[in-house]
Amino acid sequence: MLTCDAFGVLPPVSKLTPEQASYHFLAGYTSKTPGTEDGVLEPIPTFSTCYSAPFIVLHPSRYATMLAERMRSANAHCWLINTGWVGGKYGSGSRCPLKYTRAIVDAIHNGSLAALPENEFDNFDVFGLSIPTKVDNVPSEVLDPRKAWPDKDAFNKEVKKLAGMFNRAFAVFEKQVDEKVRLAGPRIA
Repeated sequence: MLTCDAFGVLPPVSKLTPEQASYHFLAGYTSKTPGTEDGVLEPIPTFSTCYSAPFIVLHPSRYATMLAERMRSANAHCWLINTGWVGGKYGSGSRCPLKYTRAIVDAIHNGSLAALPENEFDNFDVFGLSIPTKVDNVPSEVLDPRKAWPDKDAFNKEVKKLAGMFNRAFAVFEKQVDEKVRLAGPRIA
């Protein structure tokens, strides 16, 4: 799955469980960014169900369930790739360099990310995401947004802000999805 997080909160790559894949598929989070969208001068967070809300026929939860079922039956991995900001939000951080995104995609394609043992992943607590601690040709401090931000208080503020947006956007699905999928989203303490 592909996203562009202008808040600089989501890691450049995360390994998703089937429930997390369902959650993020339903949430469909990305940011409309200046230069990629006409008339957009500041990033705008967007939640587009299944990343294609206008084109779906069945209830979105059905697609999310099918995704998780197929992941389990094929023992498939799902990765959330974030091409957005690192080291800060839009205006203070920088766009994740394309060479790092390419290295991440290469690591997914060649199987090296999937081959990492579980102890080579860190948990990103609020979002519950599994972040690889190493990817060839990507600095480790870029992989973990907690390390990339110089201002930890500003980072924590943006984490809570984005987590709240996720929770509000996902509220429309809470009654249609399994509890494990509901719990796969961000948790604000």
